[in-house]
Amino acid sequence: MNNPPLILVVDDEDNFRGIFSAALTQAGYKVELAVDGEDGYQKAKEVKPDLVLMDMEMPHLNGAGAVMKLRADPETKNLKVI
Repeated sequence: MNNPPLILVVDDEDNFRGIFSAALTQAGYKVELAVDGEDGYQKAKEVKPDLVLMDMEMPHLNGAGAVMKLRADPETKNLKVI
């Protein structure tokens, strides 16, 4: 891919971030990582990913809370989140 899609992986577990990052990078995607919902929200605003893979059970700000913040923000309200 010339300009690979950017995927933001938001997960509090190191091993899951590593697995997703390795698999997606090998498949040709660019990957950014975040360690919790708040970090994911901030990185989403910063890097404007094509897709966000969001864990639901995380400390500080869980996945549902992070998605609510993303949807409430005009800059990120249209991001695709799984």
